[in-house]
Amino acid sequence: MGRKSYSGYRSWSFLEPNKDYKSFRLAREVGRVPSSRVELSKVEEERVEEFIERHILISLHDNLQVYPKDPSEFFEYT
Repeated sequence: MGRKSYSGYRSWSFLEPNKDYKSFRLAREVGRVPSSRVELSKVEEERVEEFIERHILISLHDNLQVYPKDPSEFFEYT
C-alpha cells in the first residue's frame, strides 16, 4: 500500500453548506480595524526591552472566535 499524501482535506468537508448546515459570511480576521502604535520615549523603550528580556510575556487578548459579518446573525450563529 502506497503512502497517503495530503489532498487538501478539511475537517467536516463531507458536509454541504446550506444543505447540512447554514453557511455564514464571516467577518475579516485581519485588517478589520486600523492598527495603532504606542509612541515611547527612548527611556521607555529601553525599559520595555529590558522587561521583555527578563520576563515571559503571555498575550491575554487573543480572540479565538470569528463572528458573522452581519451582526444581526450573531445569535443564530452561536
